[in-house]
Amino acid sequence: MKGILTSIFILLYTAEIFVSGTTTCCPNDYLSFLGSCYHFGRNPYSFVESEHYCQQHGGHLVHINNAMENDYLKDHVTFMKVGYTWWIGLTDELVEGHFMWRDDDSIVTYSDWDNDQPNGGPEDCVGFYNKGEGNGFRWHDLDCGNRGFYPICESSQTEPEVIVGK
Repeated sequence: MKGILTSIFILLYTAEIFVSGTTTCCPNDYLSFLGSCYHFGRNPYSFVESEHYCQQHGGHLVHINNAMENDYLKDHVTFMKVGYTWWIGLTDELVEGHFMWRDDDSIVTYSDWDNDQPNGGPEDCVGFYNKGEGNGFRWHDLDCGNRGFYPICESSQTEPEVIVGK
């Protein structure tokens, strides 16, 4: 299975280079995937601490736009085998049940909620959570103050610097 996932990642990266005609530039310790850059934190933090961590590393908690991006991120955290929960940049802190992305205050249009989620109450921040029941990582609303979860950061790609010699 890992070999298949690796082959898919290589194929998508190659397709991105072919379509764009260039390699992409991401900040240090970020991975490139279809026009965005992703960094997977190595230490657990609360939701607010995770957003701050991402800002210190040139990004923000990830904003997931579609199933392809979601699947890429889920596959990567599954492959990493670091933690059971990863923060994403979605919250309903302002209005219960009204989930918005932290980076641009937009309303969620794509979601991958687990079966019984979101379940409301004091759980206002969202993360990938793996219950260990074979269903992999799915979205859960969680207590924002929980300091045991890892950040997934996203940053924009930059154009490669062109150096012109004399």
